[in-house]
Amino acid sequence: KYLPCCWTCEPCKLNHYSTVNDTNFCKTCDAEMMSTQNRSGCHPAPEILVRPNSTMFMAVAICIPIGVFMVVISGLLIFVNKDRPKIRASDPRYLYMILFSLLVGYCAALTPLLKPSLSACSTEQYVFLTFAD
Repeated sequence: KYLPCCWTCEPCKLNHYSTVNDTNFCKTCDAEMMSTQNRSGCHPAPEILVRPNSTMFMAVAICIPIGVFMVVISGLLIFVNKDRPKIRASDPRYLYMILFSLLVGYCAALTPLLKPSLSACSTEQYVFLTFAD
């Protein structure tokens, strides 16, 4: 018995497009682009920024100064009490390195919240590449 073959056109995947109908070959959009609704071309992807009035922004913006304040207070306490046996046994230079790393971490957590610019992206790259190892 002969069964007729039916071919259906499937739309291209997300960020892929095709300019020719009835084909199963889709091209990929560039990195800064996204496909149109009907997957017939590409257009620039919109910037998605964290709004200053969003809950995430507020939570991070409140936690960072608190964390920086606690790191500074801890550093001052270590400096004032550096002659005590427990601080001397812990090696204050090592403790300062840990506190400095925490301070850099708090500052690095702020960079993704900034509006993208050359200086903000360069700072973020420098901090993450330098201190991530």
